[in-house]
Amino acid sequence: MDYSVMQKLCILVFVACATGAAAQAQESGTEAEDRNFIELFVGITHDDGENDPSLGLTYEHRFGRFGTGFIAEFTKADRRETVLALPFFWHPADPWRTVIAIGTEFNDGAKIRF
Repeated sequence: MDYSVMQKLCILVFVACATGAAAQAQESGTEAEDRNFIELFVGITHDDGENDPSLGLTYEHRFGRFGTGFIAEFTKADRRETVLALPFFWHPADPWRTVIAIGTEFNDGAKIRF
């Protein structure tokens, strides 16, 4: 799967989740807000003995104990690295969460893993 296909797939999932969230917000008020989660994370990526800053964004739309969404992580180092993933979440009990994701990593725009 090349970058353009993965990018289009991620956009499609994000739009579908956002559209569903908007419909729920009209129907149930604050209950829909409890089903949509956006997380921003800042951290350090350790690779080849170097520590580089990382910035990421996660979106989750929950359906009971399950959820789906989008994960994007960007690392600026000597080479730029980007990770795009489509996660599936399972919440066995609050606040615990298990994530399984399919995704790809790009290094300076070239796909290096899937």
